[in-house]
Amino acid sequence: MASEQSQPENLPEVITGGGAFSLEFPLSGQQNIPDTREIFTRLQLQWRNGTTSTQYFRAHIPSIKPSLLNEPFDSIHINTGICLFSKTALSLDPGNDPLGSDSEKVTIPRVPERNEDLTLYELEIITRLSLAIADTAALIGGACRNHCTPININLDIPDFQYFWTACELLQRNLVDVTFVNSWIDAMNVRRCRLFNIMSSMINSSLRERQVSNVKICLTSGTEAAVESIMKRLPAGMMPSLNELLDGLQQGHSDAEQWKNFLANLDSRHQPSTISELGRLMYVFKAVKPALAHGPQQLPNSGPRSHHKKNLIIMVDNSTEWRIFDRARTFLKRYTKNPTDGAGETIMLGLFPLEKIFVAGARRSDLYLEDPGSDMWRENEPSRVGPLDVIDAVYGSTVSEQLQSLCRREGFKAAMREPAHESKLSALNIHKMLMALYSQITMRLRAWLKAPV
Repeated sequence: MASEQSQPENLPEVITGGGAFSLEFPLSGQQNIPDTREIFTRLQLQWRNGTTSTQYFRAHIPSIKPSLLNEPFDSIHINTGICLFSKTALSLDPGNDPLGSDSEKVTIPRVPERNEDLTLYELEIITRLSLAIADTAALIGGACRNHCTPININLDIPDFQYFWTACELLQRNLVDVTFVNSWIDAMNVRRCRLFNIMSSMINSSLRERQVSNVKICLTSGTEAAVESIMKRLPAGMMPSLNELLDGLQQGHSDAEQWKNFLANLDSRHQPSTISELGRLMYVFKAVKPALAHGPQQLPNSGPRSHHKKNLIIMVDNSTEWRIFDRARTFLKRYTKNPTDGAGETIMLGLFPLEKIFVAGARRSDLYLEDPGSDMWRENEPSRVGPLDVIDAVYGSTVSEQLQSLCRREGFKAAMREPAHESKLSALNIHKMLMALYSQITMRLRAWLKAPV
C-alpha cells in the first residue's frame, strides 16, 4: 500500500470543450453493436504551480439525485486495472478462447523470463492511466469529501485469470505441474512489479498536482480461489467451480462481500464455468467498495440515512466498458433493497483516449497488436524500443521517470539516444570522414608531385 501525506488543497482551473475526438471501431459482421463510435471530450487542467494536463475522456455519467451532492461522500474510490504482458509476448492465440477446441491446435504459451522488459501495452497503460487517475483525483474537491476522507485508488492486476490459463492446459494433459508452477511464479513476479511501478507513477503525478490524502492499494478478492488452486496443484488436480465459489464465500476478509455479491447477482449472470467466474471477478472488484462487509441488515436496523454514501469512479480503457456496464447494472439492483446493507452509490466511468493504439479491430482485442520490441524507425537502421515510443508521445520527462521506475524493479528498460544527440553523432562522424578524406587527398597529391 502506498499513501501520500496531507497537503494544502490545490484545485486546478478546468477548461472543458474546445475539441473532441471521434473514434470508430471497424467491426466484423458477426458483432451486433448499434453504435461503434466513441466520443472523447477535451478536458484541460492547469494548476497554480504551473503544472498543466490535457485529457480526452469518454465519460459515462448517470443521472444523479441532487440530494446526494448536499454532503461529502463517506468513501471515494477510483478503480483501474492493467493486464500482464501481451498476447503476442506470451504467444497466445488472438481468439476469444486461447486454448481452442482441438488439443492438437492449442498453442502452449511460453513462460516469460523474470526480467523480461515491459511490453508497449504495459508501458502505455501505466503512463496513460496514471496521468488520468491523478487528474481525476485532483478534480475531487472539498465539496465531495471531508479532509479526513481519503481517496482510495484500487489497482486490479489479475492473478487467478492468468493462473487458470495454465491450469486448463494441465487439466487437458498438455503441460505438467512444473510448467504450471513456473507460469504462476512468472505471473506473480510480474504482477508485483507492475503494481510497484504504476503506484509510484501515480504518486509522482499526484505530487505534481498537490493532491493529498490518497491511498493506493492492490485490489483483493481472488486470494481464496488462488489458494484453492495452489493446494491441489502438487497432486495435479484442480478445484471445481462449486469448490471455488464455496471458498470465495468463507474464511477470508472478502468472504462476506462475496456472499452479498453472489446473493444479489441476477440469475442470468451466475457463473456456469470457471472461465465465466474469472470474468465475473472483474465485476466483483469494480463494485467491491459498495458491498457490505457483514450480514445483510434487518429492516429495523436503522434509517436509510445512516448508510454510507459511496463514490466509485472507474478510470480504464474504453474497451473495458462491459465491466463498467455490468457493475453499474449490479449496483442498481443491489442498492434498491435497504435490507442488503448497501448505501447510496454513484458510479462514474472515465475512459481516457489511447495515444498509442495496440488493440485489434475487435473490442476484446485489448492488446493484440502489441509489437513488443520488434520496431524499426523508417529510413534509419536502428531499433525503436517501447520506451522510445512513450518518449515520442508523452515527452522525455515522463519516459525518463518511467525508465527509472522500471530499472528500479530490475528491468533493462533501454532507450535510444535522444534524436538531437543522434544527429550530432552522425554529424561528427561525417566531419571525421571529410577530414580523413582531405588528409588522404593531400598526401596523394604530395606523392604525385614528389620526384621519382
